[in-house]
Amino acid sequence: MEAIVICSKKDECIPVLFESINQYVQDNVTVYMSGVSKKLILTKNTVTFENIGNTFGESYNHALKRAFQYHDELVVSNDDVVLNPHTWELLKEDVNALKEKYGETLGWVAARSNVARPQQYIGDPELIDDCINERLVIAPIFAYIHKRAWIEFPNINWYSDDIQCYDMRAKGFRHFVSHIIALYIVTGK
Repeated sequence: MEAIVICSKKDECIPVLFESINQYVQDNVTVYMSGVSKKLILTKNTVTFENIGNTFGESYNHALKRAFQYHDELVVSNDDVVLNPHTWELLKEDVNALKEKYGETLGWVAARSNVARPQQYIGDPELIDDCINERLVIAPIFAYIHKRAWIEFPNINWYSDDIQCYDMRAKGFRHFVSHIIALYIVTGK
């Protein structure tokens, strides 16, 4: 995992997210930050640019297109998450294990969260077994994706990630929820 891509229309949660990235992600990871107007200190290589999208889909499509010019694999992050000390390393471990098993059919690998769809929620009984679980659809709240699997989000706000997951599945890619309790949503929006 070489980069993190974040899009935001509001700056309120970004300082907390950035501090968790500063603390828990190695320094050679590039952070692509679309839409923050505040000047924030991030110890990583940071590329900032305007968020020109009118929808979730447009915003992330623009940002990922930019990041994929320089990186083959990356993590998409919501702007209101906080990583814990093990998020980055454990997600990398799960991604590497899934790459070995599924190779080029690997689609999304998403972290679990305290605010997520039931199959990605920390309290889901199926996830308590501490295993990686395959899912038809994931929410890329904090999720790995490889360039070869990427299909653009539809230019809508609600459920564009669901539609994209189904489109990716139709092309043979498989999605997984990581075994880790990886992050917490700050605002609960």
